[in-house]
Amino acid sequence: MVGTTQRTYLISVPAGYNPNNPVPLIFAWHGNFWNGSSYRNNGMRVEQAATSPAIFVYPDGLVTGNGGTGWELSSNSRDLPFFDALYNQLTANYCVNTSRLFSYGSSMGAYFSHILSCSRPNQIRGQAATSGGGPSMTCTTPVPTWISHSVDDATVSYSQGVGSRDRWIGINGCSTSTVPDQPSPCVRYNQCTSGRPVVWCSLPNGSHNHPTHLSGAIWNFFMGL
Repeated sequence: MVGTTQRTYLISVPAGYNPNNPVPLIFAWHGNFWNGSSYRNNGMRVEQAATSPAIFVYPDGLVTGNGGTGWELSSNSRDLPFFDALYNQLTANYCVNTSRLFSYGSSMGAYFSHILSCSRPNQIRGQAATSGGGPSMTCTTPVPTWISHSVDDATVSYSQGVGSRDRWIGINGCSTSTVPDQPSPCVRYNQCTSGRPVVWCSLPNGSHNHPTHLSGAIWNFFMGL
């Protein structure tokens, strides 16, 4: 319960989970008209690319203004208290390494991951966003950020992804110098006064689809932080 609203989510606990060994906790935010289960099975599939134990959480969005199911994209979003309640419940019931909390999302979920990282930067160790935009709010605390966007995305314009990249380059204090990152054509902004990098993957095509060939890159980015 969050206030008077019942919220739901799917949790995936790794095989061989040991309640005495802290593991990373990774939140995955689905796009509009999706839910946690469909995003786990058909979204970015970062869980399936994981090479070490981690708990993955797939929250379910509420009905949005256009009749879909997604996230409220504002600085006082109703979904921020949902995250707080989930965090409190999960860390109370599972052995979580609270210094290794990560967030990723696609489309509307990418927008919300940016808002979450802006709003809870001391909890989010790193985030990834695909085919989204934002944040539209003021952010002052750097967060390591990985972003991908397709040039031919007809649902969320490519300029939205570029804008997100530029916002986090500024927040993280990065120069415009890059080095190649895996897989190509991703690049990494390493020269950041905050020490928090930004990775940018400009995809030549793919439209608004989930670039699942990048799921391993997101996992590696998180585990390298």
